[in-house]
Formats: sequence, C-alpha cells, structure tokens
Amino acid sequence: MEHKEREEVDQFYRRFFDKTGEITADQAMVFALSTEEGILKKQLRLHEEFQLVRQIPMRGREQIYILKKRG
Repeated sequence: MEHKEREEVDQFYRRFFDKTGEITADQAMVFALSTEEGILKKQLRLHEEFQLVRQIPMRGREQIYILKKRG
C-alpha cells in the first residue's frame, strides 16, 4: 500500500473509532469487518474506551472484530 493510501486508511479508522465512541453507550458491542488488522489494533490502543472481545477469521485477510465499549 502506498504511503498516501496508508494515511487515508489510518485516518478513516481514527474517525470510525472517534465517531463510534461518541454514538455508543457504555457496554455497547461493535462489530467490524476489516482486512486492516494492524491499523485496527493501533486504533484500539489509541481509543482505550474499547476492548477487543473476539477476532474471527473469515476469508483471506478479512476478519470480524467484536469490540466492547468500556464503561
């Protein structure tokens, strides 16, 4: 992936976590389908209000991430 593309993907996930944190109640479960494991886990580290509950392999690099909002 090119550097500019990587930045855009990183920015998308940052906005996703920011907005999800705003619109979800404490203890909410979030389901995300993604091929970007590294970026998703980076945003989890930066958004401490979420914890990874489960990671389910799908096909290829696709995985389902089940997240829970702490609180």
